[in-house]
Amino acid sequence: MPATPPVSTRADLILLRTDAALTAPVSEAPCAVLVQAGAGEIETVIADGRRRKHGGRLVYSGASAVFARLQARAEEARPRPLACLPGWAAARSARAERIPLHA
Repeated sequence: MPATPPVSTRADLILLRTDAALTAPVSEAPCAVLVQAGAGEIETVIADGRRRKHGGRLVYSGASAVFARLQARAEEARPRPLACLPGWAAARSARAERIPLHA
């Protein structure tokens, strides 16, 4: 029998697509989630009672800010082998302005 949270209790839920090549057929649900599924098979995420992903797409309003912080950290951590070339920083900056972080 599945567990049922008490009425008016916030819950964390992950709904997984079971019709995808990586997850079908599902014989052991915990194994499918932990071993077989990737981000593309996650249909819906509800965290702390709030929908964060629905229909396979992020719906969390703060996602853009999170992606921007992660991108900034990745840029700081990445080695800079071309930084010594003249004009490299300006070209890189111009390219970054053309590429959106999140659609």
